[in-house]
Formats: sequence, C-alpha cells, structure tokens
Amino acid sequence: MNSDLPFARHSVLPPVARPPVLHGLAVAGIIIAALSFIASLLVAAYGAGVYLNSTAARNRLLRNAPVDLPASSPSQPVLYSAPIGTTVGLRGLESNQRVVIVEAISQRIEMTAAQAQQFDALLAEVGADMFSLSRGQAVDPQAILQTIADHVGRLPSTAEGTEPFFFETPAGRAEVYENRALLFLHGRLSPVRVTAGRRMNSTGHPILLPQDVNRLIRLAQNACQQGTSRPSMLGDPQVQTLQSLLSDPQQRLASLVPSPDGNVVGLNGASVRPDGYATIDFAGGAVMLGPRGNVILRSDREAIPAVSGFACGLVVFEGLASAALAVLLLLFCLSLIRLPRERLNRMVLWAVAELGLSLVGGAAVAWMTASYLSTALTSRTPSAGNMATSLALGVAVALVGIVFPIIVLLVARSRAVREYFNPRE
Repeated sequence: MNSDLPFARHSVLPPVARPPVLHGLAVAGIIIAALSFIASLLVAAYGAGVYLNSTAARNRLLRNAPVDLPASSPSQPVLYSAPIGTTVGLRGLESNQRVVIVEAISQRIEMTAAQAQQFDALLAEVGADMFSLSRGQAVDPQAILQTIADHVGRLPSTAEGTEPFFFETPAGRAEVYENRALLFLHGRLSPVRVTAGRRMNSTGHPILLPQDVNRLIRLAQNACQQGTSRPSMLGDPQVQTLQSLLSDPQQRLASLVPSPDGNVVGLNGASVRPDGYATIDFAGGAVMLGPRGNVILRSDREAIPAVSGFACGLVVFEGLASAALAVLLLLFCLSLIRLPRERLNRMVLWAVAELGLSLVGGAAVAWMTASYLSTALTSRTPSAGNMATSLALGVAVALVGIVFPIIVLLVARSRAVREYFNPRE
C-alpha cells in the first residue's frame, strides 16, 4: 500500500539548514527588547520631567511676581537715591550764580526752603533776563539788592496758609510760591512758569525728565552689581522697558523724596537672576521684567514662556509606545527561538513600526529640548548652541532607535533567510 498521500510531499519542507543569523537575531532581539523597554520608559519620564520642571519654575516665578505695577507714596524713603537736578535753560544762570542771588534777596524778604527752591528753579530758567546777567558772570549781591530796590513784598496767603512773595526788576515781576514760581516779563503776554522738583501728574508723582530717568536706571544697574558674587546688568530690552515706564507722564513708580540738599528720587534695590529675569524694587514695591523686557505680573501666565506641552506629550507618547513595542519584540524573539520555522512577518511589521516611531521620537525630543532651552529659566535668550544641542540629541535618539529595525529588515531580506523559509521544490 502506497503510504504517499496526495499532499505528503508538501506537508514537510525540504531539510534546509537554519541560518545561524536567525538564532543570533532572536538572542540579540531579546537583549535589545529589555534595553529598549528601560530606555523607552526613561524617555517618557524625561518628557514628563521636562514639562513638570518648566511649569514648576514658571509657577515659582509667578508667585514672586507683583500683582500690579507698584505705586510709591509721596515722600516715601528709598535706599538708593539720585538728586533731582535743576535744568538750566538757555537764559538761565549757573548754580553758583543762583546761590548768591537767592541769599541776597533772602536778606530783603524772608522765604521758606520750598520758596527758595522754586526761586532757584526760576533763576535756572530765565535768571539772565531777570537780572541782565550772562552765564558765568560774577554776581554782586549789592547790585542785586539795588536792582530790586524796594519793589519787594508779600502776596495774599494761599489756601495752605503760606505767604508767597514778589519782587520786581527792570525786566519784569517775579512771584514765588511754595510749589511754583512765575516771571511776568515786560512785553510778553504769558508768564514764564516753573516748578522746582518736577511738575506733578494727576496721581501726585513727578513727571520725570530724561535725565531723571537715566539717573534711576544707573541706580538700578549699580544695585544689580552689589551684594552678588556674579553681578549681572539689566539687558537692553529691560532698560528700554524701564525707560518707557518711568518716562510715562502718569508714572507712579518713583516719588519725590525730600532731603537736606533738595528733592531726590530713587529705589530700594535691583537684581538680575541667572535666567535673566530682573526685579527692580521701588519704594512702593517691585517690578519684574523678563529677559525680553516684558513686564511680569502674577496673573499673566503667558508672560513667562514654558516648554511646549505638545512636544512633551509627544515624547511621553513615543516613550510609552516604544516600551509596548519592546514587549512585542521580546515575545516575537522568544517565539522565534521556540518555533524555528516561524516566519519573520511579524518582526518585519515590528521593524517598520519601530522605524517610524523612532523617527517621530527623535523629532519630538529635539523639538522639546529646543523649546525647553529657549524658554527654560536657565539662560537669557535662545542661542545657536542650544539649537545644535537639541538637534544632536534628537538625531542620537532617532539613530539608536532605528539601528535594530534596520538589521531586522536586512536579515529578513537576506538570501539565506529567504531560501530557508521558501525552499525550492
């Protein structure tokens, strides 16, 4: 009896020796699967850690940020101060000339310190016209008294209870109050008005002149360099923002502070963090500025950039997905050892999926790292070095991920393996 059944010759494949590369692939795959599982979880943890670290750093900064721009109280004392210098006009007199004139006239009529300051400001504006003097000319006190003669007296008391005074010269009539001084020149319809110590805005704070703003910025820069081992200056964008805030006619950051030598303006300190965020402490509170000069308020989360949440999520997803593929690779390799004739179709599909996932993971890691380095509280501004580091890290992650999948595809397409699974009849 013929024992050969019709399909007997197809039921058993011809005896082809198993290529050693298959066993090596299975053993290597088991090792790679274990390492890949651990590495993938680390990548996922890296993505989550970067996101949590970035948002936590932003929240810490926001907790220290002011709720609103501070407002100082009038005459509120400050630690660092700069004098409010009197601006000398085109027809004004120099400081030494003004001192002699103020002392001379104070012999004829008593004036308060505030009135003397207003009178000084008037002399700095139009003193040359008032007394027919040129700038730098020596001043004779007796000549000044002869110029005004007996044309000096008191004006009606003001609402504050003070008594202004006036005097006349051949050029015109001067009136001096506690908070202003005027000169009515002959032949002019409108008087010359001055206010010593700067004109006040609607909130009672001085309208600062450019030189006042520059003095305050110099105070802030000097304060940044004190008390630190690695002093850091305010950046140009921060200086520009500070200039804009202080130059605003309605500014409330700085107030006039009386001192024995006249009014001053100032602040209590300033510092710049290693990440470039600056804090300037005025009498009424702190102003926080970002490295790009933006004002940081506690309610404005967008003022402090954080790492891209989407990039971090993509890295976490890629890490978890790669860990799942590592488990599948382990199962496929164990099956390949147990069943020598099992084809590599599932491993080929795994290799294709791992290739795509590795490329996505490399791009996600590069994106996330670049986003973190450009917005993290570790450097002032993004740099080419940061971008190169991000790109190098992303390429490294992608290369590590694609090596074994490429080996699997090459082995599957090798002649020995194809002949082993598809022997000739």
